[in-house]
Amino acid sequence: TIENAAMFDGSADYLSRTPAVASNRKTWTWSGWVKRSGMPSDEQLFHAGSSNPYSYIKFADQKLGIFLRDDGGTSTSLISTQLFRDPGAWGMLTVVCDTTEAVSADRLKAWWNGVEITSWGTETRSLTRNSEPAFNDSSLVHYLGQRNDGNNNFDGYLAEVHLVDGAALTASSFGETDGNGVWVPIEYAGTAAAGSAVTVTHTASPVDASNATAYTFSSTDIGTAHANRRVVVGTTASTGTATVSSLTVGGVSATEIGTLQQSTSTVSLWS
Repeated sequence: TIENAAMFDGSADYLSRTPAVASNRKTWTWSGWVKRSGMPSDEQLFHAGSSNPYSYIKFADQKLGIFLRDDGGTSTSLISTQLFRDPGAWGMLTVVCDTTEAVSADRLKAWWNGVEITSWGTETRSLTRNSEPAFNDSSLVHYLGQRNDGNNNFDGYLAEVHLVDGAALTASSFGETDGNGVWVPIEYAGTAAAGSAVTVTHTASPVDASNATAYTFSSTDIGTAHANRRVVVGTTASTGTATVSSLTVGGVSATEIGTLQQSTSTVSLWS
């Protein structure tokens, strides 16, 4: 059993969200724990768009289907040979898109319970490099558990669903094999997207910025509080050793837990 699961009744239940701002449509990771109840011929897990662009992750005829279409109508379509028809079993599905990859086969991948799916009955990979399918398009409603027209509802349970914007991860970011050889969920620790723009505003104290010892970082989202999350601060000085004596992130004072000092620079670790 997976904690905090949401039940979908196969007829009317769904969740929807429209992204507030446009984000990374080239690179993303979708992951979730799935338990099917009924076995309809077509049921949607995740869906956005209706023409160009248009994308979905679904079960069709007890197989996994992934379809991604960009603004120009070019698409990639994968349908597994593997069947997913055990109504009593939980499984973790991870789907990764990264159209920045040079090799077409690396632009869309999927894992089930930590094992990459490599056998596809249908495998059409026409999406070109750097193309932008529908997911994360701020003009589109994103549906969890049904199609955009209200049909093909999912019948079962979903838990630990993540859509990670700007990062091509693997199943190991969300699960692991326990001592009995069973794939189990782990807490997702968060990932900073490579190349993403982050605005950091710091206020120096005292006023002499050349010798600041206290900094406050604002307008910066570092994610949900987590025991394993750390902040690394690097400082340099033209002469002597540069140090930071206090750090505030999002209005919360951080605690320094380690420092590495060199002749004119310091790297400190805060929690």
